[in-house]
Amino acid sequence: MLEEHFDATEINTLIFDLSLDKDNIPGQTKREKIEMLIETCSRQNLLQELWDLSFRERPDANWVSTLWPCEKVEEAAKFLFPRRLMILMLAVALIVGIGIGFIIQPKEKSVDNIYAGNGFGNDFAPLEGSYTFEECTPELLDDWEVGIGEQVLLTCSRTNSFQGLSALALSVNIQERATITDRNGLAQLWLNYGDLESKLIVMRIFIPQDSPTTVAAHYLVVDEAQHSRFGPIMFLRPGAWNTIVWATADYEDMENVSKLGIEFKIEGINLPPDANHFFGTILIDSVEIYPLSSR
Repeated sequence: MLEEHFDATEINTLIFDLSLDKDNIPGQTKREKIEMLIETCSRQNLLQELWDLSFRERPDANWVSTLWPCEKVEEAAKFLFPRRLMILMLAVALIVGIGIGFIIQPKEKSVDNIYAGNGFGNDFAPLEGSYTFEECTPELLDDWEVGIGEQVLLTCSRTNSFQGLSALALSVNIQERATITDRNGLAQLWLNYGDLESKLIVMRIFIPQDSPTTVAAHYLVVDEAQHSRFGPIMFLRPGAWNTIVWATADYEDMENVSKLGIEFKIEGINLPPDANHFFGTILIDSVEIYPLSSR
């Protein structure tokens, strides 16, 4: 979204308005500079300020199709939808017992009785696809593949799970990178799914209690021409199941967006030895994909 609505000079203005040093945000191209700006804002807890500036400068842009701070979704929605319509839809949602912006998970899950709010307060969509790992069959694992990084084969583990008894297990060896563009020290897991445009993606990820707090993850999607789009970086809390959510868009410059990736990395610069690497097992469970209504 930043690349579509801001030129290189305006990106530098955003950096200045955020009180950041543009010399510390390198990039040979506008896209590289934007990716570095987002990573820097993530590290310094400035994503909300970046959202505020972007929305203020381009209020007509569809910022709510990106994963910005959740508390800003309602504010953006007020600009995009009539106030009376929002109130009416809220009342209808409450009457039918659907929580706005939440995923309702009854004990017995099915396409008919699971719904997800898309975060805008006025649309709901049935579950389109889901992955649990109770039956760890070769056919199930065929949909998943590992990417770059020092990794072992995928397995299913019963040591811990978000729901049920089993989860997908991925052994990784990730470490601090010399530069932001360095691909060494990363780990990736890919899902071959199908059409991934305009989807709400929910994934649960667990890292061990003794993991460093510098372990982070972000989504990405790739089309048949290997063009990609990245989600924001999210730090993972050790010893807990982290629910990672991303809303993809209708990408006009991409065709056949069918691969979903989750990339794991050590996020930080000049980290101490106890924080600059992680060697262990990451668990993935209860992956859910919902369609988002086009606007």
